Amino acid sequence: MEGIVLAVSFVVALVVFFTSETEKPPVYHWAFAYFGFIIAVSWIYALANEVVDLLTAVGIIFSLSPLLLGLTVLAWGNSVGDFISNISMARNGFPRMGVKSASVSYYTRFTKQWYEWEQELYRKNGKIFGIYEITKPVLFLSDPELIRDVLVKDFHIFNNRRDFRTGGDPLVDNMVSIVRDEQWKKIRSIMSPTFSTGKLKKMMPLIVECRNTMIGNLEKIAKSGKQADMKRLFGAYAMEVVIQVAFGTKVDALIDENNPIITNARKMFGKDFS
Repeated sequence: MEGIVLAVSFVVALVVFFTSETEKPPVYHWAFAYFGFIIAVSWIYALANEVVDLLTAVGIIFSLSPLLLGLTVLAWGNSVGDFISNISMARNGFPRMGVKSASVSYYTRFTKQWYEWEQELYRKNGKIFGIYEITKPVLFLSDPELIRDVLVKDFHIFNNRRDFRTGGDPLVDNMVSIVRDEQWKKIRSIMSPTFSTGKLKKMMPLIVECRNTMIGNLEKIAKSGKQADMKRLFGAYAMEVVIQVAFGTKVDALIDENNPIITNARKMFGKDFS
């Protein structure tokens, strides 16, 4: 049975390979993409027993843990699926956009830092390319002019971010980074005046004053030879800045940790605000 599955999947693989072109995506793009997925599943099914038997023998010889062998089989199957599916999608490209599609290894995506993974993609594929996150096309840009168009010139077209599932939380659903379209414009119009150049210049002396107080506290701790709880210090600094800038009140969070505002803030968050 495994031999038949392997033979059929090999024939389908040849059909996909020789009927798809890098520069001219076929009309039935998704059919070819899913053919690639089916091929990957078929190959995993056909070869799984042989791979498991081989790994079992290796495990007995080298006294390896069954858990390690199981993870190896899982990684092997996932790699085969990624290899076949990504090659199929990359050769087919983005059918409606004429954008180069990159073949992505999700193994390297999770074994490297995110920025290293993206830099590698840009080196291999140029300034404009796309990948698929399962069935969702994602466009990558590193061309300065296009980025400027997206973020400035044509921002009215690209103001929405990708969708996130928030579970219906009323607070998270109304965050400026989550809301979309008219709701986003409404919140943004309220927030924008707060961060004007003039307002930011007025905030700076308050922020610098809080910073100097924190530096003074750090110098005292350093001279005493005691350990500094940096998380707590920076938490107090952040709280002091927010209260002074947003509410015009000075609570000395960096000096008096028993201030009623600080105490109640900790209770509200259910833990130390830092």
